[in-house]
Amino acid sequence: MREFWRSAAYRLAFGYTALCAVAVLTTGLAVYYAASAMVWRDFDHAITEEVTGLKREYGEGGLPDLLDALARHAHRPGNAYRYALFDRSGKVVLGQSSLPEASPGWGETRLNQPGQPLWRARFFAERLPGGETLVVAADTNDLYGLRNRLLGALAIGFIVILGLGAAGTIFFGRHLRRRLETISSTAEAIIAGDLQQRVSIGPAGDEFDRAGASLNAMLDRIGQLVENLRQVSSDVAHDLRTPLQRLRGAIENGLHGPQEIPPLRDALERALGQSDAVLALFEAILRISEVEAGSARERFEPTDITRLAKRVCEMYGPAIEDSGRTLVCTSEASVVVLGDRELLVQMMTNLLDNALLHTPRGTVVTMSTQQDSAQARLIVADTGPGVPKADRQRITRRFVRLDRGRSLGGHGLGLNLVSAIAAAHGGQLVIEDNCPGLRAVICLPIAVP
Repeated sequence: MREFWRSAAYRLAFGYTALCAVAVLTTGLAVYYAASAMVWRDFDHAITEEVTGLKREYGEGGLPDLLDALARHAHRPGNAYRYALFDRSGKVVLGQSSLPEASPGWGETRLNQPGQPLWRARFFAERLPGGETLVVAADTNDLYGLRNRLLGALAIGFIVILGLGAAGTIFFGRHLRRRLETISSTAEAIIAGDLQQRVSIGPAGDEFDRAGASLNAMLDRIGQLVENLRQVSSDVAHDLRTPLQRLRGAIENGLHGPQEIPPLRDALERALGQSDAVLALFEAILRISEVEAGSARERFEPTDITRLAKRVCEMYGPAIEDSGRTLVCTSEASVVVLGDRELLVQMMTNLLDNALLHTPRGTVVTMSTQQDSAQARLIVADTGPGVPKADRQRITRRFVRLDRGRSLGGHGLGLNLVSAIAAAHGGQLVIEDNCPGLRAVICLPIAVP
């Protein structure tokens, strides 16, 4: 019993059943009292009509006509009334001597006639102009019997409803509890370390299935974040090991090598370079985390990415030309998005750095902006070797570098930062084939005026 009351499913089912039972009982009692009042009102109206008819006879012909009418009515087939006429002294002139003389108005009595069951009667007494008292009574046994049958039917119906409600409470309580226990068991399994567990979803598509689908989507997202955390932890440890080893080696060379100033200066410069590489790695990780946290949204404002692209091309053009590559900027008219100017510039420069780092001399790099009715696009394309189709989505993840790019430096965070900035602006990074080369497309929602 304690387990029953501790279960919210059982309490809800029981509460709903109790509410229905109370509603049925209240409705039944209201119907009973309304029907009973209507029957008694009709019953009293019939007695009143009978008294009115007898008074009419009395008014037309006096006491003789009333006596004659009483005799006729008493012997009428199917007559349901009993009559009594009392004189001024209270003696019965005609009719049922067992009926009491009463003051004018309504009353009830019990008549015990020999050889007959107890007769319950409701009567009406009328004082006549001559001082006589006319009493008309009718049997109420059938009315009381009907009332008792109605009460019995109501009690039986209420008991049946309670029984069905109790059975329904157990059934629906178990059903609700079973559906909720699937969620609880999944959560307990995940707490125990099994992150692959998911809530089972039935074909009905009800509220529990929709809640389970939402929980599964949340668990998938959490699993993805946990996997990303594991990957980041592993990749950070892997990428830090090399510069830290080099830093340690440079410091050892400075300590154990020649103690002249030039060799020591060279060792310190190498150590400084390695420490700068470590700091740059951590700065890039923190930058990505800041962008993904969404804190930059407070600085969003309408920004013309066409104008930004031209400025970035003007700044990077000489460096790209000096590297033996060509930078071409082809943009449409003003393309305005809602975003952070600094982050958008960071996104453009990362794309150009990526093209500069992974393409050979003679490559043509193109930056352009486009706009349609739904979105704006920033496109950076090159005519270099490109990326295999199977790796195009993978290169946007943190610390991912293809085999041929491992010797070129970097930490594999450039495109990941671009993807994070695009997502923070409500857009996405799409990697495509440029035939030949690589085509990076940033899709962003246009600013609504």
